[in-house]
Amino acid sequence: MATPTTTINRSDDDNRLDTLALAAGRADAYDEHRDGTNLDILFSRAETMTLYLDSVNDAYAAYALGYSSYVTGAQMEAEQTRRIANEEYVEYLSGGAR
Repeated sequence: MATPTTTINRSDDDNRLDTLALAAGRADAYDEHRDGTNLDILFSRAETMTLYLDSVNDAYAAYALGYSSYVTGAQMEAEQTRRIANEEYVEYLSGGAR
């Protein structure tokens, strides 16, 4: 028995718009972060955007993905910076760094 399949025909314009929306989401998150918005606030916004992804169009989903990917990357970078600083401080306290 054959399995029914659904084919979605997307034009190159649709794909281009999704790529632009993804880049716009990352750029907006970057701009807000650079302007001094706390990462916790940006994370909350990203979570809110992703709550309804099943009921939005592809461009909005791409925008939300771009926004949240920037925020996640910035959080990971901040955590890595904290870890390195902590390791250096512990080394300093133990007399290892001179």
